[in-house]
Amino acid sequence: MPHPTTPHPGVAPLCALIIALGACGDATSGGPDSTPNGQLDGSGEQTSRPELPEEQLGALCPAAAQDGLTVSGSVYLDQNDSANTLYDQGVDPEDAPPPTPVSVSLFTTEKISSGLTCDGGEFAFEGLEPGRYLIDVAPEASWSCASTNCGRNLATAIRGGQVNVVAFGDSVPAYGPEPWFPERFGAHLSGFAEVTVTNVAIPGSESREWLPGTRAWVNRLAPTLDDADVIVFSLGGNDLYSVIDDINSPDAQAILGQVDAILELIDQIKANLKAIVEAIRAEAPHADIVWLLYPNYAMSRAWGEIAGDYQGAAELLLETELKQIREEMADVPGLLIMDIFAAVDKARIDTLLLDELHLNAEGHAFYAEELFRTLGGVHVTADAPHVTRDFGFRP
Repeated sequence: MPHPTTPHPGVAPLCALIIALGACGDATSGGPDSTPNGQLDGSGEQTSRPELPEEQLGALCPAAAQDGLTVSGSVYLDQNDSANTLYDQGVDPEDAPPPTPVSVSLFTTEKISSGLTCDGGEFAFEGLEPGRYLIDVAPEASWSCASTNCGRNLATAIRGGQVNVVAFGDSVPAYGPEPWFPERFGAHLSGFAEVTVTNVAIPGSESREWLPGTRAWVNRLAPTLDDADVIVFSLGGNDLYSVIDDINSPDAQAILGQVDAILELIDQIKANLKAIVEAIRAEAPHADIVWLLYPNYAMSRAWGEIAGDYQGAAELLLETELKQIREEMADVPGLLIMDIFAAVDKARIDTLLLDELHLNAEGHAFYAEELFRTLGGVHVTADAPHVTRDFGFRP
């Protein structure tokens, strides 16, 4: 992989912004016509499983004192559009519980337990064993998921015994030590259903290369959409890589001249992402579509060495820009956001990275867990005995 050269100090924050928005300068670009990275059948054989038995529990009101392992949370109505992701709920005093109880189901590898929320929108499943579970909330059909962590189709696919996962985009899902995070995510689901993972990501690709009608769309992505249940993608950063050389200049006017161009390009990237999501939704109307929001790479030691005294400024610039992108993308209908930006802090980021941008084995494991969480998954352990999840909806 070509490593970025050390920029002029005055442009360090801008260079960090460019790199942090995605996997720039990827080393292995297969091209839109090359063979997909591969398929993984998370369970081994393609055999149908018997349907999971279901039990009805009635009202899921939390006990005054919770003994043992529990999964609990709430369902609320986002009255002022303040919710954005799993980590950015923005619960506000204006928010309200649903006017009528909402059905909530907890999937295990052996059964499905369902009940209704209490008057305040709360729910709790108690007396659990350690393991992975999936929460499925069934709101009114007209409600949209404001907190972008309500995977609706995954639960339906599990009920049918087969889950098809598709990954596309840049190098984040397809670079570093294998198995990559989409395949690891498939392994998490393999206890619930038969799982197939198809990873067609192209390291080095830009968002424009995945627009409907392009070769990547026609030859790689489109053939996977008919049967897709979960679609996860990472795009946006490589679009900006071409401007790095232009801003590596000590001329202040040249630098300032690039700022407007970069901001315009960011707007174009967001427009491309929205067009891609809209086109996927048209082809796969029932699939859960998950977009990966990158972490603040400027927090890492590697980027501290590049930015030097300007690392703080780079971090602040990225934090501001990524928050704005998150808020805007959270309004895209039917899009779930895997909010790595909020999930990874400065103390954690260096443990996840192979280099300035790509994931090591721990990073791929972490991203797989976050994808599971984004789609309603929880992992209950002796170290994390009481897991909570909130789900915000807009009526």
